[in-house]
Amino acid sequence: MENRKIMNADFLGRDRATQIADIIKQRQGLIKNITTAEEKIKNLLSSLHELEVKRQEIIPQVREAGASVSLETIKLESLINKLEAEYEKLKNLKTRFSNSTLNIGVVGRMGQGKSTLLQSLTGLSDDVIPARQGKACTAARSTICHRSQREIEAVVTFHTEKSFLKEVILPYFQKLNLTRKLDNIDDFANYKFTEISNTLVEGATYETMYERLYKDYYRGLGGYKRLLNQPPQTVTREEIQKYVSQDRDPKNNLIDYEHLAVRNVRISCNFPKADIGQIALVDVPGMGDFKLGDEKLMLETLGKEVDVVLFVSQPGNDRYGWETQDTDLYDKAATALNDLADRAFMVLNLHSTGNNLNGCDSQKADVDKRNVRMEFAKPCIIANCASDNANNKVFEPVLKYLETEITELDKKYAHTCQQRILELHEQVKNELNKAGEVLQQFANERKQFDEYFTGKSGDSGLWLEIQKGLGKLLYKLRDKRETEDPTFKERVEQTIASCRSDTGIPLVQEIEDRQTVKGREQGLYFRYLEEVRAHLSRHFLSLDCDLQQSLEAVKSEVKKVLAEDGRLKNLSNSEGSVFFMEIATQLPDISESNLRLGFKKIGELNLSFSGRIQRLIRPHLDILVPKRNTSVTSSIVQEEVKNLGTTSNTSESQEVYNRLKHTHEQVVKACETEFNKLYFEPNQVAYYMVEDFLDRVLYAKGIEKEWDYFLWEKRQQVWHEFKLLGERIKVKEECKNLIEQAKSANQLHLLRFLD
Repeated sequence: MENRKIMNADFLGRDRATQIADIIKQRQGLIKNITTAEEKIKNLLSSLHELEVKRQEIIPQVREAGASVSLETIKLESLINKLEAEYEKLKNLKTRFSNSTLNIGVVGRMGQGKSTLLQSLTGLSDDVIPARQGKACTAARSTICHRSQREIEAVVTFHTEKSFLKEVILPYFQKLNLTRKLDNIDDFANYKFTEISNTLVEGATYETMYERLYKDYYRGLGGYKRLLNQPPQTVTREEIQKYVSQDRDPKNNLIDYEHLAVRNVRISCNFPKADIGQIALVDVPGMGDFKLGDEKLMLETLGKEVDVVLFVSQPGNDRYGWETQDTDLYDKAATALNDLADRAFMVLNLHSTGNNLNGCDSQKADVDKRNVRMEFAKPCIIANCASDNANNKVFEPVLKYLETEITELDKKYAHTCQQRILELHEQVKNELNKAGEVLQQFANERKQFDEYFTGKSGDSGLWLEIQKGLGKLLYKLRDKRETEDPTFKERVEQTIASCRSDTGIPLVQEIEDRQTVKGREQGLYFRYLEEVRAHLSRHFLSLDCDLQQSLEAVKSEVKKVLAEDGRLKNLSNSEGSVFFMEIATQLPDISESNLRLGFKKIGELNLSFSGRIQRLIRPHLDILVPKRNTSVTSSIVQEEVKNLGTTSNTSESQEVYNRLKHTHEQVVKACETEFNKLYFEPNQVAYYMVEDFLDRVLYAKGIEKEWDYFLWEKRQQVWHEFKLLGERIKVKEECKNLIEQAKSANQLHLLRFLD
């Protein structure tokens, strides 16, 4: 309080114009901070709007997941509404602080003397501020600025097509229940009006409103349409009247229509009262003349343009007292102008004859005694609004109040505004934190994966199923490893049979035809041995493929377990080795990965039995290779060669054939004996191959973590449920990003505009 007295004393030590200029300068110093806070709140609102839309979108999706109840407890919408209200108040505060003048609003119902008071305070006459008896005269909102030593002039701002339809015409259509969307002024011009609308709500008030819309705006469109969308226009004193006054003829028809296109007028003139500085009076059109939009205009004006407000009321001569219309007007003003009780003044208009003085005194007493719910910054002022003395009776106390109190009121309101925003900041922070916690319940992919992989109460997980499936297969192979492979045995028997049925030994006639030169029998015989050997060995080549196929069949058994029990079927639809190699390529390529090593090794395992087969049969085939005969086989061959050539050609050819056949049978029989030793080897190899695979993929250190990582990366391919969950995860991530975005916008330092 002491500081305030010092401040007021300091103000009183300077002239009024300087004091008011300092107040305005001080205000404008806050504009930058307010603008920054305004932008940040706008960003926060944008983030919250997006988050709320997404929240509404996902509630049906999470109902089955049990998180919808929690999502519905997040009250973003109410916070958005509160924040939007504060955003508008902050915008209004910035607009008011941006004004180059301190503005005094003058509000009153029609015929109470508002325009008359404005004439007295500004020195303007009826041609600029219409205050004639009868119906409402003021047609547009006017701001009247004090400018010393300047001719009277005005800047007229016109409606755009869009603002005209939205602010002027649309309220009539809504109130009168007139259907049809108006996208442009031509839609309005072409509207099928009748003298009385068939859809009109019954009642004299609505009929009067309809008549105003039809006669003034629709039929008079040609008189003002050209002005819509025009840039602001500076006019002289003589031209002002047609833009601010609504004059009518005896039949209640408008005389001119230009004022219908006017959005506002800013008039500059030299006020009678000297040394008032940067002061402006804001004239809001009178209420209650069936012109829709005036109430909204009044609220907008009070919220953005006015620092203090003068209410004007004229008590009657014989019947007087406050009416509901008076308190309603006050209440409406209170919704737009903060701390109205500290910013409002009531002027009770005294007739020049003084015959309503009793009414003025009575209504003033009602306010003083709080018999009515209206509070004002100072006691009611009783003054004749038409008197030159109005400047002293009305203007002077208001100006003094502005000098001494407005700065403190501004600070108080700005701090209150900031405090509300900071409280909302805390509420928003709490809701965002709650939203983040609730979001964890929705599409909790990791939790669901853990249940699938390791299992939950009563159910075994995939990891256990893989172990059980592969372990069961290994037990089966262990039981078979010391038994013959029937498939391989059958193929060996088929091969031996083929060797015996398809010997490759030439027919007797072929031998005779080739044996044309006497004495060359030995060379031809050796040649026959080589041909028979080559033909015989060819039969055994297919056995290597048969053994590999046997191994591939076992790999396919392992693949079946992994595809079905391990749910890897969607990662590869190949069989055998190809399956394992395709899985290996999908695993992390790191040297310490046992899982990748296991799949890669079993995929690459391509045991060639050809070496084993050759080692078994080649010693016996040597019988058919003369130059590499052993001592035993050499004597056999030499004896056979010695006997060649002692008979006729025909008998010699037969003898060669017989000896080749005998030797061939000896070799085949010897090979057959050797192959009997191999019948169990495919089962042994299969067992050891699978056992080694299990060592890598089931028993190696840290292998469960490797499976966990691998299946987590492939979860949408392994489990169908994760495909569906994938969309939810996407939505969850979007929500998470929106929450983070909102948190970023909701930082405390961004929303402060006062130190």
